[in-house]
Amino acid sequence: GPEELDMYANIFRGIEPDLNQPMDAQVAREQLERSGLPMEDLIQIWTLSDTDRDGCLVLAEFVCAMALAGQRLSGAALPASLPRQLVAAASEAVARGRG
Repeated sequence: GPEELDMYANIFRGIEPDLNQPMDAQVAREQLERSGLPMEDLIQIWTLSDTDRDGCLVLAEFVCAMALAGQRLSGAALPASLPRQLVAAASEAVARGRG
């Protein structure tokens, strides 16, 4: 839900206070690895979430990645592409975070 996405946005803000900057790629990877998911899942989550393929995650991409990891931990299969509704919800979380 929205509270979960806001929590991920807050994690990002705690690491990278400038919300216009991407999170350091290594730090973002460490955050995802904390989920305990297998590496192949994490690679797929990163690939889905890094929509501009620049090798690092901006706030909305990080929120999507963490949400996908959470869904995977709950037993959901990873989608073939980033769900539009997740992108929209992440954008709303970003807007709330900037408010």
